[in-house]
Amino acid sequence: MLTAVTHGSSKLLTVSLDNGGGAAEESRKILIAGTHGSSKLLKVSVDKGNGAAEESRKMLTAVTHGSSKLLKVSLDKGNGVAEESWKMLTAVTHGSSKLLKVSVDKGNGAAEESRKMLTAVTHGSSKLLKVSLDKGNGAAEESRKMLTAVTHGSSKLLKVSVDKGNGAAEESRKMLTAVTHGSSKLLKVSLDNGGGAAEESRKMDVEIKDKVCI
Repeated sequence: MLTAVTHGSSKLLTVSLDNGGGAAEESRKILIAGTHGSSKLLKVSVDKGNGAAEESRKMLTAVTHGSSKLLKVSLDKGNGVAEESWKMLTAVTHGSSKLLKVSVDKGNGAAEESRKMLTAVTHGSSKLLKVSLDKGNGAAEESRKMLTAVTHGSSKLLKVSVDKGNGAAEESRKMLTAVTHGSSKLLKVSLDNGGGAAEESRKMDVEIKDKVCI
C-alpha cells in the first residue's frame, strides 16, 4: 500500500508490503530535495514501521569537463559522520559498444579504476548483453545475459539466462500480472528460480494526489 503525499519539493511515501504470508512491512520515506546551482541536497528519513528512524544526507556537486563528469558526493548518515567520494567518468562510444572508465577517490586519496565494455546485440524481443569488467589490475570478468520478454495481455513473462563466463547458467522466470483499480495497482509476482520453487509478493499501490497537509 503506497500512499504518496507531496508537499512542495517533499514527498511522503508509505509502503506496506504483503509477502504472500500475510506479514506486512511498512517503511516511510520523506524526501526533501533542494537545489543549489549544480548541487542537490537530499535528506532521506526512513521509518521502518517500528519507530526507528534513519537519516542520510547527500550533497551532489556535478562538474562536466567534455565527455568527463566529476561527481563529488558528501554523505551525512545522521550522526554527523561525513564521507566523501569523487568519481571521474569518461565515456567513449564505439558503435554499439561503450567504454566506461571510472576513477573513484574515496576521500583518502586512494583511487580505484574500473573499465566496462558493454556490447548490446538485439535479436527480436531478446537482447544479448556481454559485459567485460577490467578492475584496473588486468583481471577481467565476463557475464552474458539473454533476456527474452513475452507479453500475454497484462502479464509479462521474463526469462533470464545468466552465463557468468565459466559456463554455469542460472535461470529465473518472472510472471508479472498487473491489475489496475483507479489509482491503485495490484502487482502479483511469481518467481521461479529454476528449481521449481516459487515466491509470491503482492503490492497495492495507492497514490493520493488531492490530500493537502500543512
